[in-house]
Amino acid sequence: MSLELLPGAVSSDVLSSPPFVVVPGVINLRALGGSPLDETHKRIKPLHIFRSGELTRITEDGRSKLRELGVTTVFDLRSDTEIAQFKSQTPNIPGVHVVHAPAVTEDAWKRDLSELLRRYQVDELQLMGVDDSHITHDYSLSAIGLAPCAPAMQKRFRSVPVFRDNWEGYTRMSSAKAETMAAVLSMIREQFGGVERYLTTYAGLTDEDLATIRANMLVPV
Repeated sequence: MSLELLPGAVSSDVLSSPPFVVVPGVINLRALGGSPLDETHKRIKPLHIFRSGELTRITEDGRSKLRELGVTTVFDLRSDTEIAQFKSQTPNIPGVHVVHAPAVTEDAWKRDLSELLRRYQVDELQLMGVDDSHITHDYSLSAIGLAPCAPAMQKRFRSVPVFRDNWEGYTRMSSAKAETMAAVLSMIREQFGGVERYLTTYAGLTDEDLATIRANMLVPV
C-alpha cells in the first residue's frame, strides 16, 4: 500500500518554505540544519543532509530534483518486514546509491516508540551542538510534513493489528509532539550519558570520528 498524497491538506506556502524542500512524490522532506549554533559562530552546512518519508512514490521530476540537490546516497532506515508489509521498496534512482540500514529490529517498529523516534536525526543534531528547543521544534514539523498523506497513513496502519487495536497509541506516535522528543532527549542523557558517550560506547565511533563528522558538517556563519 503506497502513500497517496492529499493535495491542499496543508498550505503549500508552508511545505515549500525552509526547512521543507519540495521533491515531487516525496513527503516530509526537510533539510537538516542551517541555523546558527550557540556560541560557536558556526552552523550546520545548509542543504547537505536531508530527512524524508519513504521514496516509494517519487516521480521522474522528483528524481531529477534529488540529483539537483546533490543527493548521492539514501539511507533507508526501515526494516525488511516494514518494507514488505506495505510493499514500499525504495525505487531505483539513477545516480543515487541506496543503503538499506534498518534502525530497528524486524518488529520493533510495531511496538517500541522510543526505537521509532531514534530514527530521527537526534544524534546528529545533538552532536553538532543544536539546542533542545530547536531539535524539538524540528521534530514537531513532521506533523505538518506528513499531513498531506494523513488519511493514507491511517488506512495503512489500520491494517496492522498492533496499531488497529491501540489506535490511541498510534495517534500519539504519529502526532510528533515537541514534548515527546524532549522526553527522548532526556532519556539519551539519563540512560547513555549524552550523545557523545552513546556514539563512542554503543555505536563504536571514536573521538576522532566525531571530530571528523563535525568538521564535515559545520561551516562558519
